Amino acid sequence: VVPYGLGVDVRFAEGEGPIVGVCDTQQKIDALDLSTIREKLEPVAETVRLVRKKMREEELLGAALIGFAGAPWTVACYMLQGKGGKEFLPARKFAIANPELMEKLIVTLTSATVDYLRMQIDAGAEAVQIFDSWAGLLTPEEFARWVIAPTAIIVKRLRETHPETPIIGFAKGGELQLHAYAKYTEVSCIGVDQHTPM
Repeated sequence: VVPYGLGVDVRFAEGEGPIVGVCDTQQKIDALDLSTIREKLEPVAETVRLVRKKMREEELLGAALIGFAGAPWTVACYMLQGKGGKEFLPARKFAIANPELMEKLIVTLTSATVDYLRMQIDAGAEAVQIFDSWAGLLTPEEFARWVIAPTAIIVKRLRETHPETPIIGFAKGGELQLHAYAKYTEVSCIGVDQHTPM
């Protein structure tokens, strides 16, 4: 939903998942509008408020309401390819061929993600998760630049306003980089998948 919040066309096709307007030019990346995030994504905050209220009414002790956002690299994958996939070759090629534009896109997505997660915490999320579904596609150097660096900024900014809220980082497929990910992002904890040795 973050691209939608930035003014990008997003729709969902049955059997295909999200279809996202491709943002692979300077003009399209410059047009991303951080000022519309809160207004466009307010229905998510309202849903969090309603769920939190229902949890209190039903006294769901021991249950936690966890907020969620796709990480900048993963969201960029969809914005550069226009739809889901497994290899996201257009995104990987774009990052190599246009590092300055990729940096601009990641910086915008990082700021948008901070706003989006703050909205969810303010609405009642007790913890938040930054979900990087496609982190495992990157080389160690790319992982440091496109996964660790933006996540570290998100964590730092969230802690400035919500220091007590736990932040879960899930860099799927980042097995060998998870130690560096945990250390340099300073997330509260990491999520692991079935391919991560305990």
